[in-house]
Amino acid sequence: MHQVVNRITETSIKGETGTHKLTCRITSCLSSSTMATEVCLASGGVTNYTIVGPAEPSRDEAAATSDLQQFLTRITGAQFTIDGEARHRIYIGRKAPGDRVPLKAFERRVREKDGDVYIYGNGCSGNAFAVYDFLEKFFNCRWYTFFGDMSIPEKREALFPSLTLDVIPSFDGFCYFGNINTQRTMHGEDFRRRARIYDLRLPEGTPVTWLGSSYPHVPSRYLPSGLVKPGTDSPVYGPYKYFEDKAYYKTNPEFYSLDQDGNRDWTYQLCYSNKEMRRELIRNYLEIVEKEYKGGPARMLVDLNDSGKAGMPLCWCPECAKLNEAYGNPAGCYWDFIREICQVFKEKYPEILLQTLVYQLTRDVPEKMPGKLPDNLVLEFAPLDETDFLKPYESYAPAACDMIESWLNIADSKLAIWMYPTVYPRPLWTFPLVANIDRLVQNLRYLHRHGFNELTAEFGCEPEGEMGFNELRVYLLSCLARDVNADVPALIRDFMEHYYGAAAPAMMQYLSELEQCEKNETNFMRWWPDHRSVLQYLTPENLLRWQGYFDRMEQLTVDDKKANMHVRRARTNLDEATMSLWYKFQDGQMPNRDLMRTRRRKAKQDSCSDMLATYEPAEERTIRADKAVSWYDRSMDYHYAMAGKWKQLPAEFAQLSAGHVKRSAPYVNTGLLTEDAEAATGLAAKGELPEKFSLRLYRWEAPPVEIRNPFTELLSVSEVQKAVGKGYQMYYIGTSRLWPDSLLLLNFCYAGGVTLGYLWEARNPEQKYDFYLSLKLEGDGKTLWCSELVLVKSDKPSTLEDKNLYLGTLPQAYAKRGKGKFPPEM
Repeated sequence: MHQVVNRITETSIKGETGTHKLTCRITSCLSSSTMATEVCLASGGVTNYTIVGPAEPSRDEAAATSDLQQFLTRITGAQFTIDGEARHRIYIGRKAPGDRVPLKAFERRVREKDGDVYIYGNGCSGNAFAVYDFLEKFFNCRWYTFFGDMSIPEKREALFPSLTLDVIPSFDGFCYFGNINTQRTMHGEDFRRRARIYDLRLPEGTPVTWLGSSYPHVPSRYLPSGLVKPGTDSPVYGPYKYFEDKAYYKTNPEFYSLDQDGNRDWTYQLCYSNKEMRRELIRNYLEIVEKEYKGGPARMLVDLNDSGKAGMPLCWCPECAKLNEAYGNPAGCYWDFIREICQVFKEKYPEILLQTLVYQLTRDVPEKMPGKLPDNLVLEFAPLDETDFLKPYESYAPAACDMIESWLNIADSKLAIWMYPTVYPRPLWTFPLVANIDRLVQNLRYLHRHGFNELTAEFGCEPEGEMGFNELRVYLLSCLARDVNADVPALIRDFMEHYYGAAAPAMMQYLSELEQCEKNETNFMRWWPDHRSVLQYLTPENLLRWQGYFDRMEQLTVDDKKANMHVRRARTNLDEATMSLWYKFQDGQMPNRDLMRTRRRKAKQDSCSDMLATYEPAEERTIRADKAVSWYDRSMDYHYAMAGKWKQLPAEFAQLSAGHVKRSAPYVNTGLLTEDAEAATGLAAKGELPEKFSLRLYRWEAPPVEIRNPFTELLSVSEVQKAVGKGYQMYYIGTSRLWPDSLLLLNFCYAGGVTLGYLWEARNPEQKYDFYLSLKLEGDGKTLWCSELVLVKSDKPSTLEDKNLYLGTLPQAYAKRGKGKFPPEM
C-alpha cells in the first residue's frame, strides 16, 4: 500500500510584556548582533528586512511576493519593501544555505540563516504556497472563502525564537474544478493561491505539467469525428488544436463504437479493439508530446467519454466482445488499449505518467486482468453511483469501498481521487439541505489511509452554488489537503467566529443538529436526488425551528453587514427546503412563501454582487450576477408555483375525493420551465411532439440499483394531434405503483420529467395509480406543452413493461453480498 507522510513542525511563538523588556527587544532587533538567538522581523513599526522574490517569477510567485509584502506591512505596521535596501532579506524560492536535504515532492520549508529568512518549496507553485504556510503558521493568517473573506491579525512585535517550518502535504496536490466566475475574479484567484489549491482549468495552476487536455471525458478531442450533434454549432469538447482539420468519422467510421443495432456511434466511444484506431490515437498522443513536452515529470490524460454506465459495453463489435471476455469485464477492450499505450510511453517517455478515470464504465476491476497495471498509469477514482451522499464511504458505501480496495490490489502507481463535496441539485436544481461536514472529513481520512496521493474536488464555488455550509466544506478541504489529521472542531470554530460573527454560536447549533439528522437518516441519498423523497428529517417541526434560529441570527448580525450576508446566504437552501415541503405543513403553518422567495432572491443578489465585485472584464459584472440569480431562481420558482393555488381539474376528475388524487408539476433538468397562464401552476415544460411517445418510469430500489421500465405504448401521437390548438387535454398514459425514489421521464421535452417519490405512501406502499398527463399542442402542430401529471388511485393491472432498459450492472459489492440489502451483509 502507498504511504503518504504528513508533517508540519514549527517553533512556538513566545511573548513578553513590560515596557523595559519591549525597549530591550527593539534594541536587540534593530541594532545588536549579539542577541542572535531570536529573530525579529519587525518591532515598533520598523523592520530591517526586505523581500527578494524569484528572478523570473511565475504568476503565483509574483502574487505571493506581493502578498507577503502587503500582509507583513499590515500585520506589523512596519513598511516592508521588495528588493529594497535593508540589513536582512526574506528570500522566496531560494534554498537556505547548508540545507542539503532534498525536498520531497510538494514539500515546503522555512529556514533562518544568519538573520536571513528563506521560504521555498518543491513542485508547481511550491515557492508561492510556502509563503502562505509561513504567514499561516507564524502570524495566524487565515483565508476562508472565494469571496475574499480572511483574518489577518495584528502582530506589532514580530519576534520569534527561530523560524523553522517543514510542510509535507497529506495530498500532493489539491485541485478544484469549479466555475469560471472564480477564475476571473481577484477574490477567487487570490483564495485559490492562498489556500494552496490548484486549478485544473488554468494551465499554470496545475500541480504537474499537463500535456494535451487536463479535463476528463475527452478522447474525441484526439480523434475528432468532424461531426456535431443536430441543433449544436460545435462539439461539446472540440478537436484538440493540432487536429482541427481531422474528420475521422468520414475517413474511418470503423474507429468508433458499434451500438446494439450494429450502427457506428461517433458520439459515444471508440472501438478499442481496432488496431488501426489504436495506432492513430497513439500517434496523435505522441504528436502532442513532441510539440508540448519540455522534459521532466508530466502527465497525460487517456480517458473515456462519460456517456454510459458501469456494465455497459463500450463497443458491441465481436472483436471488442472477445477482449471483454478475455479480461472478464465489459471495458476489457479499453484496458487492453491502456496497457499498450502505457508500454509505448514507458519506452519513449519514462517521465510522463498517463492517467485515467475509474468511473462509471470502468468502475469494476477486470476479473481476469493479467498481473498489475502499468506503473506509469495513474488511476483517478470518482465514486458516484456507488456512493451515499449523506454518509462516509466506510461502513455506509460498501460499493465505493469495494471499488477502491479492489483496484488497490492491482494498482502499481500513484492514486488520485475526484470527489463531489457538493451534492448535485438535479433534477429540481434544489441543493439538498445537508451539511456533509463529517462525511467529507471521514472520506478524506479513509482515502489518505489507503494511499491516495492526489485530490481533486468538484464543488459549487461559483456564486449560484454558495449556500448552506458549502463555504465551510471548501475551507476544510483546503486545510485537510495540507494536514488530513488537523483539528477539525477547532477549524470549524475559527471559521464560524470569523465568518458569522455574533451569530456563530447559533450557527454552530444549527450545524450540529443538521449533522446529527444526517447520521440518523436511514435512506440512501444518490448523487442527483429529489431531497423530498430522501431526507426524512425535513419535517415541519425541524424546518420551523431552524427558521427561528435564522430569524435570531439575522437580528444578531444586523449591524455587521458582511456577517449578516453570510447568514442570509446560509439560509437560502433552508428556504428552498421549506418551500418545497409545502404539502407537509398544516394550513397557516408554513412561513409566507412570498417572503421566502423575496428573501432568497435578495440573498443571491447580494452574494453574486459580493463575489463578482472583482470580476474581469468589469463591464460584465452586472450581467454575470443577474444571469446567475435568474438561473437559480428557477428552483425557487418551481416550488413557489407548486405551493401556490392550482387550477381546478377538468370535470371528469371533480367527483373524485381529494384522497384519491395526487398532482405534480414537471421539471426540466438542464433548462427553464416557461410561464404559461393556462398551466395548472402557471409554469409548464415546453417540448416538441415526438414521432412516438416513449414514457419511462425510473426507480432506484436497493441502492444503487437503477431500473428503467417503459410504459406499454398507450398514448399515440395521432391522439394528441386531434386536439391541436384546443388547449390542455388530459391523456391516460398507463397504470403503475410508485416507489420511494422514482420519476417519470418525458421523451418529448429534453431533460424533462416528473418526480414521483415524494408522493409515495409508506402506509400503502404498493398502491397503484392511473397516470394522466396534461398536454397542449400548439397550432403549429409541433410545439408541445406539459402542465402536470395527475395520479388517480386505481386497482387496474400495471401497464409497465417487465423489462429493464438500463444497461448498467449492479456494483460488485452488492452482487456478491446480497442484492436488495442495505447495507449489504459484510
